[in-house]
Order: sequence, then structure tokens, then C-alpha cells
Amino acid sequence: MISRWLYHCILSLLFPFWILYWSVFHWKNNIPFKGLLARCGWIKNKPQQAIWIHAASIGELRLSQHIVASLEEKGPIIISTMTGRGFENQLKQPHFYFPFDHPLCIKLALRCLKPKAIIFIETELWPNLIHYSTCPCFLVNGRLSKKSFENYKHIQPLSQQMIQQLSGIFCVSQTIKERFETLGGNVLGVHPNLKYLAFKPNLPDPIPLSNHTLVCGCTHPKEDLQLIELLPQLQANIPNFQMVIIPRHQSRARWLQKRFSHLNGLIIEDRYGVTLDWYKKARWVFIGGSLIPHGGQNPLEPLSCHRPTMIGPHYFNFTSVVEGLRSNQLITCISHPEEIIDFCKAQMIPINTYQYFKTQHENAYTALLDLAQRV
Repeated sequence: MISRWLYHCILSLLFPFWILYWSVFHWKNNIPFKGLLARCGWIKNKPQQAIWIHAASIGELRLSQHIVASLEEKGPIIISTMTGRGFENQLKQPHFYFPFDHPLCIKLALRCLKPKAIIFIETELWPNLIHYSTCPCFLVNGRLSKKSFENYKHIQPLSQQMIQQLSGIFCVSQTIKERFETLGGNVLGVHPNLKYLAFKPNLPDPIPLSNHTLVCGCTHPKEDLQLIELLPQLQANIPNFQMVIIPRHQSRARWLQKRFSHLNGLIIEDRYGVTLDWYKKARWVFIGGSLIPHGGQNPLEPLSCHRPTMIGPHYFNFTSVVEGLRSNQLITCISHPEEIIDFCKAQMIPINTYQYFKTQHENAYTALLDLAQRV
């Protein structure tokens, strides 16, 4: 049981180390000092009385642009993020680094910004920002895995109070709706994952018969080794077969390149932002983070290209998306890496995801219109 008082004590103890970490991070990445001030709550030259959208990751930043499009008539919009990879610099809206959730930092940020409303995306909720804000707070594209749900129950009453203080929650499945309601949340609706909005429905394009490329996207340590072990068997069964490994982290890519530089037919990608390009070139796709208990990654990118796609047994971070795709026979779930060999031998033509993506896209857009009416 964690109370707000204990949470504040933990934050106060961590604060000096937090300052040191981000100081080094900003110095190493040549990020201006004002970014560190923003993390402390000193956020200047941003419009007041704006709608504040918090998008922690690059994927959420991209998703935020669809939310922005539905709220533009409501007034100015500002965006906060955790990422330091530079994608935030491509945003048209005023943006800043999210402040540390310590009461002093949060109170200072709220005095600087005086937001009209705050919108959180997916799983990124912060107790003190929700507690000290005097404006409505919403969670959109809300996800709450079984593991996170159990963790939330272990830190009551802090988590329950945080959920109950939200003005409204839009979540991505009936199961998640029930979890939020168990914690006392005010669920306003269930909608398809808003990430469908990032993919305009299109008809499949033909794959050249000579293309025998398996792209393994967003792989994690140990998992990538299991996949590379399959390469000789795949090459023995499929002519001109090649495997592309795209690790989740660049440092892992460099390590794999050194270790497996002697293997023919293996490409280790070490660049950011090229995963979708590789999916378009693939005949088959495997979604990483799913052979190990990480929770999987987003499978919508390769499926938007109509590529036959596999995912391992651990996809709990994307349960609603994967189960919807499985029920429409648009994705294959495997239990063991060896099943990839049979899949590649059997699935030689593109799949057609047009109608399913079109329906999900329309329903997700309707959910954004509902949000716009409530903000």
C-alpha cells in the first residue's frame, strides 16, 4: 500500500539522482539547458490556457497529431514528451519535456501553463499532475495490461485515487474498461486502438516472386539470437532467403553486427526510422518483443503493407489489437521460433487488410470526435 505521502518521500529521495541523470543526458545529446529547466517545471514561452497533450514515446507523439487534428478548433495545443531522439523537433505545436512528478515541479509547471485540459495517451499517467491540476484530465487510447492492473492494486490507494481523479477514460477494449472501472475510473467509451489512424487503408501491392525476405522488427536481446539460429534452416528450405533483424536499440544492433558479420543472408539494421521501409520490402514479418515476456510491439505497420505477419506468445501490451486481428485471420501467433519456418514456407502471397483497417480507422475517428465534444 503506497500513500501519497510515501510517494512524495520516494520522489524527494530520487530528485538529486534524477537531476544528475538528465543533466548528463542533455549534455551528451547537446540538448539546450532550457530542456532541463522544463523537466524541473520552469516552462516558459508556451501558450497558457492551452490543451496539454502528454505523449511519452515517439509512437505516442505520432498518435498525438491525430488528436491535435480533432481539437484544433478548441484553442492552442501544447505537447510534452519524454523522448530525446529528436522526433519532437518535427512537431508543429509548441512542445517541451515533461516535468518530474515531484509536487514542486508540477506546481511550478501548472503555474506557468495554466492548462485548459490535460490529455494523457495510453499508459502514461502521473499521480501528482492529475492531483494538483484544476482542469479536466482525460486518458485516451487507454491500455492497462493484466500485469499493470495487478501492480496498480499493489500501490493503492495512490493508483485508485489517480484513476478516480481522471475526468474520463477512453480505452481500447472491454476487458481494459472493466479493469479501469474496478479501480474506480470513469470510462466514457471503448474504441479501436487510435494507432489505426496512422495507416490509411489501401489495397495490397504484389510482392516480386524473387523476394524471400523475412523482416524481424523491434527485436530484443536473446530473442534476436533465437531468430538468427533459424537462418541456416530457412536458407535450406527457401531459395535466396535473407533475414533482416531490426533491434529495438541501436547499441544491440552494433553488437550483433560484430558477432554475426560472417553470416551471408543476414542484415542487421542499425538506423532509426527505417522499419516501415523494410516492412514494405518484406515478404514476411515477425514482430519482436513477443518471444520473450516483454509484451510485443505494434503489429499494425507491417499489416498496413499487407505483409503476412507473425507474433510470439507474449503480446500482452497489444492484446486488444492482436486478438482483433486474430479473429479476422490477419495475423499468426506462434508459440516457438521453429514455427517461423513452416509459416514462411506456407505464406507466399500478401494478405488483404483493407476492409478491416478501413472499419477500424472509421471507428477510431468517431472516438476522437467524442473526445473533442468533451474537452
